[in-house]
Formats: sequence, structure tokens, C-alpha cells
Amino acid sequence: MKEKQFERYRRMLTAVVGMVVAGSVVAGIWQVPIITVAFGLVAMFMLRSRVTDVIEDERVHRIGEKAARKAFSIFGLGGALVGGVLIALRDAYPQFELVGYTLTASICVLLVLYMIFYWHYNRKGIK
Repeated sequence: MKEKQFERYRRMLTAVVGMVVAGSVVAGIWQVPIITVAFGLVAMFMLRSRVTDVIEDERVHRIGEKAARKAFSIFGLGGALVGGVLIALRDAYPQFELVGYTLTASICVLLVLYMIFYWHYNRKGIK
């Protein structure tokens, strides 16, 4: 399969999964989105394995690494600041206190995951 055909199938699969998930969320059925997303990931993996063209090269991976690092830095700093402000304003706006704690806790989990993966790849070596 050529890259152009893969992109067409990928877009169609993404649209179908999105419609099913949206319909299930509106209907209040929580099991269907989990199954649908899992099926979509497996189908995407199977489609990708049939592509004969080169989809990604080292340059694409390096650009992705730089973009991910920048997005991680901006989201981490911004989320920590916004979460801290929301927690600090808990007396004036008590409805946002939980949002602030949730945001700061998610930033902490993100940092812990980053440290674990950094330690793992540093120890193992990048391959």
C-alpha cells in the first residue's frame, strides 16, 4: 500500500472512531468508546504495517522529539502556574479549587513519568 492510500484509510478510520465515540458519550455508554479506540489502534497498526513507502525517517523523529520537549515544557510550566493560581484563589473562587488540584496533580504525574522514561532510556541507551 502506498503512503497516500494509507493516509486516506487513516483519515476514514479516525472519522469513524470519532463518530462512534461521540455517539457513545452522548448516549452515556462508557464501554463502547474503550472498545472502539482499542479496535481503531489495532486497525491503525495493521494498516501501517502494510505500507511499502517510507513514512518516517530520522529527521521526522528528531523534529517530533524537539516538538514534544517544547510542548512538555510549555504545558508543564503553564499548568503548574494556572493550577497554583487556582489553588491560591480558593477563597474567592471555591468552585475552581478542585480544578487547580487536578491540574497540579496531573503535572506531577507527567513529571514522574518523564523522570521514569528518562532514567530508563538513559540507562538502556537510545535505540
